[in-house]
Amino acid sequence: MRAAKKPPFNVNKFLATVDGGRTISNCGKNQTIFWQGDAADSVFYIREGKVKVTVRSDQGKEAVVAIHGKGDFFGEGCLNGQLLRLASAVAMADSAILRFTKVAIVRVLREQPKFAEKFMSHLLARNARVEEDLVVSYSIRARSASRERCLSWQISAKRELQNLSLRK
Repeated sequence: MRAAKKPPFNVNKFLATVDGGRTISNCGKNQTIFWQGDAADSVFYIREGKVKVTVRSDQGKEAVVAIHGKGDFFGEGCLNGQLLRLASAVAMADSAILRFTKVAIVRVLREQPKFAEKFMSHLLARNARVEEDLVVSYSIRARSASRERCLSWQISAKRELQNLSLRK
């Protein structure tokens, strides 16, 4: 007699049953979830929707650092000692967001190895994507800088030739 095969771990189903330290919010489009500089005291999970994470410089310039969708976690900086949010998060569409206090998420990570495995694989996959994006971005900038240097050299050489021909 064969043992019944266990269904795969379902993060959504599991997160819906976490006891304590969990709240769900329905955020409208363009609604701020947290601001850069707010206390970093919780981790978020997107059940539905899309969230844009941005940073603002002292000069007021804003840069998009991430766009997260259904099934993504964000705001996990509190788990590595971050006291304040380094970025802001805004819903890009109507969204259902689960918020877990730091205490609750740490407890769940310790007590639920299947969840901890999913959470870790999510973070590692995102980290790999960010690294790939940085490599591609660096490569494009390096090629662009190389082209600019080549073009600059060509312009300088052309001017030198023109100067030489004018002197004759």
